[in-house]
Amino acid sequence: MLKGQNIFLTGATGFIGRHLALALAGENNVTALVRGPRKDNKDKDLLASGIKIVWGDYTDSKTYAAEIVKADYVFHFAALFTIEAGKDELYKANVLGTKTLLEACKGTKIKKIVYSSTAYVSAGRRERDNIAEDEPYADDPRNWYEWSKAESEKDALRYYQEQGVPVVIIRPATVYGPGNLYAWFVAFNLFAHNRGALTAGGRNKIHFVSVFDVAAAAEYLADKEGTQGQIYTICDEHPYSQREAIVMMRRAMNIKFPLLDVPKWVFKLMMSIPPLNNWWLYGLRPEVADFYMDNFTFSNQKLKKSGFTYQRPDFKDGLEETVRWYAENKILPIKCRPASS
Repeated sequence: MLKGQNIFLTGATGFIGRHLALALAGENNVTALVRGPRKDNKDKDLLASGIKIVWGDYTDSKTYAAEIVKADYVFHFAALFTIEAGKDELYKANVLGTKTLLEACKGTKIKKIVYSSTAYVSAGRRERDNIAEDEPYADDPRNWYEWSKAESEKDALRYYQEQGVPVVIIRPATVYGPGNLYAWFVAFNLFAHNRGALTAGGRNKIHFVSVFDVAAAAEYLADKEGTQGQIYTICDEHPYSQREAIVMMRRAMNIKFPLLDVPKWVFKLMMSIPPLNNWWLYGLRPEVADFYMDNFTFSNQKLKKSGFTYQRPDFKDGLEETVRWYAENKILPIKCRPASS
């Protein structure tokens, strides 16, 4: 793994980026680009770990150009991760922002740039299993967020092919773990408050991955020779059906409230009626709910064949530590503390 390197990282105050920054800080000189100054203390643990904070914006290279030229490795994890956001907003933040960073990296001594995308860039609306890295980009994206990550990937690959910028792309599936307060956290929150339901019998499969494995894979691929210009999907060994995942979550949270089962169209209808949605589903948007109801699974064979070993290869391996974090930080009701804690 990386040791004694100069690391430049974006997104260090985000969910995945924070885990990666703290993991890298032990053996490397880490500089984190943070939008600020911040008033939420999200950079407090970064500073305590010896990470250097640079105030700036990844969409404006003037704010970090002096740090890029010092870097041996760059990890680009900053993004507008708001699935329900509009096209223009996501284009500016995710597409132009990534292109600005790649442009700043041209002609430097950087050995590798790890760009964090999403496994769903190839998903589209045609549900299927075992999606691999060589599938074409979806021409019918489910939301503008997935579209923006696909466009950013295309730019990253062009910079590698035409400019020799040493980019490697990672595609995490549905990421969970301590610190997650968006996307799949909505399901944890709903069930913790005796709300939520199965949809259509919960037959659709959901592919998870622990945030610890995403961070470890990012560092591994940065350090490994021959990964530039490549794409790697990061996902668990075993995708679970919606029903299986929810049963495990409820068991980990000691939830005994009866589990309802409603058709997809009823669930969507509930989301379209604001008073009902705000009361029962806490304002859950359809774009986020798609991750709960759609059937997509992915292949992790390329990453495994490269020699990477998962720390938490199964959703059940990291579930209790995630719920425990929610309970101990009083994010979910204390009754949700796992029975084994």
